[in-house]
Amino acid sequence: MTALADMEELLASISNRLMVDYMREALTCYGAGAYRGCIVMSYLALFDDIRLKLAELARVNSTAKALWQEVEKRSGAQEVFESYMADQLLKSALLTKAEHKQLEIIRDIRNRAAHPSGVHAKAEEARYVYRTVIDNFLSQQLLKTTHAVDAVLGRLDKANLFPTTNLEEVVAIARAELEEIHPAAYPYLLNKLIEAHIYPDSLLSTNAGRMIVALAAFRDASIRGLIQKALLEGESHDSKYANLIGRVIAADANVLKGLKPDAVLRVHALLEASADNPTSRAITQLNHPLKQFVAMVNSLGENSVLFDYPSFAEKVIVRYTYTPGLLEGLDDAPSLRGKLVNIWVERAGSSTFDIANAFADAMPQLDNFAEIYLTDKEALKLVIAVVQAAKWGAWHSEGIRNNQFEATPKIAGMAVNYAAQKPKDSAKLVEQAFPGTTLDAFLKDELNSS
Repeated sequence: MTALADMEELLASISNRLMVDYMREALTCYGAGAYRGCIVMSYLALFDDIRLKLAELARVNSTAKALWQEVEKRSGAQEVFESYMADQLLKSALLTKAEHKQLEIIRDIRNRAAHPSGVHAKAEEARYVYRTVIDNFLSQQLLKTTHAVDAVLGRLDKANLFPTTNLEEVVAIARAELEEIHPAAYPYLLNKLIEAHIYPDSLLSTNAGRMIVALAAFRDASIRGLIQKALLEGESHDSKYANLIGRVIAADANVLKGLKPDAVLRVHALLEASADNPTSRAITQLNHPLKQFVAMVNSLGENSVLFDYPSFAEKVIVRYTYTPGLLEGLDDAPSLRGKLVNIWVERAGSSTFDIANAFADAMPQLDNFAEIYLTDKEALKLVIAVVQAAKWGAWHSEGIRNNQFEATPKIAGMAVNYAAQKPKDSAKLVEQAFPGTTLDAFLKDELNSS
């Protein structure tokens, strides 16, 4: 009676209620001493359950779909399909080796019990098959199908799903949430998350977006391909997804590699629009254009960025010219650094006081990057430009000049060095800016150097 009671309790753990009738009949057989019947009914329930789960997975996975179609074809022709299905599931990584081994053991016991070989099924064998079928298969989300995905989706409206906005912590939570989901179900998961992101419920939308960004931050090649196809190529025509696409790019700009040409144009337009809008967002946040731009340069290289996203690059450089996040992100981008220095020189000598003064205010900070960004000649050009702006009446430029560039010792030193190394060219630059002024006089008056 104890064995029967324990076996009865197992019925409640079966995830697919359609299989309960099979297993209840198997239990009735066991109670009547018909152990062969218990084994056979358990076996039928096991492989019918696997077929149903495979059919569900076939909706979102091409490999599963091809296998399911072949299994249904064999079943319809009344051919034996169980061994084939188990082997193909293992080959496709939809079953573990341990699960496949258990199926082989159960199939072997069933074959010995079901055929008139003179071997009688034992109670122990029947209990083993019954318990293994339920514990390891019927009660589990075998193949990690959409059931597990639906469970995750069902938690998206919970306020404490992501109790943090820190990316590393969000990624850790997402990994824990998705650890039971088989990679074959990720297309279904991603499509549902994308749908949820524009749902009117702001909490649902927020959590769906965070989950998608976390998936991007996994930096997994297969997931990256899914995001590229479903989001960047599939939704970039809709500006509602602009913020999400930008955050995904900041999390993993490699998602832009191999993007279809029409999607490149659409994504570029979304990025441009974001760069056009003044923002109070911190530059460390994923939805900031500068964060996205630096990620793109680091992942794609400056040549690709300038070729595919030139206007976006130009707008980011112009808007965030003096921002440390930009200056620190262009170490390996000489062409972009050159564009930035040209802007510095132009603004340093601007006849528009606000522009010249803004450069003068930023100049001490830029001095920290002088050796990375500037040639000695460019340093001299900056000094000349600031002096020009000071003579035109830009007050902040006057302050830099009156103190003989003490606030920018690196730039001043590089300018003096160029004058020493290339006196003729330096004298020409000074003469062009200040007719009648000699190089020596300029160095003495402006840089306190002879």
